[in-house]
Amino acid sequence: GYPIAYLLYVQVYGTLTGNYLYFFLDRAKLGWGGLAGQIGLLALFFLALEAVTILVNRVWPVKEVEDA
Repeated sequence: GYPIAYLLYVQVYGTLTGNYLYFFLDRAKLGWGGLAGQIGLLALFFLALEAVTILVNRVWPVKEVEDA
């Protein structure tokens, strides 16, 4: 979806201009292996954030509001 499309945009933009929008997605400096590692770390970060969000929702569930 959107994250993959944005990643592709950042790479095309950086290749054409030489200016990568984020230092951690700079393929020119990182190489393909380094870029893959950074993408993996980003994916792990967001998965962990999602897990924490689910855990918090289970510990402190949102109370439903009754209709007035």
